[in-house]
Amino acid sequence: MNINGTLNDLCKSNQIRNLIKTELIKLGKEAGLMTYEQIRNIHLHPELFTIDNQLATPTMKIKRLAVRDFFKNVIENLYAEVSASESKL
Repeated sequence: MNINGTLNDLCKSNQIRNLIKTELIKLGKEAGLMTYEQIRNIHLHPELFTIDNQLATPTMKIKRLAVRDFFKNVIENLYAEVSASESKL
């Protein structure tokens, strides 16, 4: 698709986000997921979850509470985007 840029640029790109979201929805349909089981929105984060940023344990398991707190605003924005797009329908 000839899309260039740094990882940060690619993660911020709506074009990349929509491509990935479309592919995930397609895979979900192929797997037989119902519409309410499909994703509605995604966020691409350029950093790994590591011990240094306190998002992973030493055994590389996700620290769910830390991740939830770290991405709280992002999650709220994702839901707001979905709500706004559905209210336009």
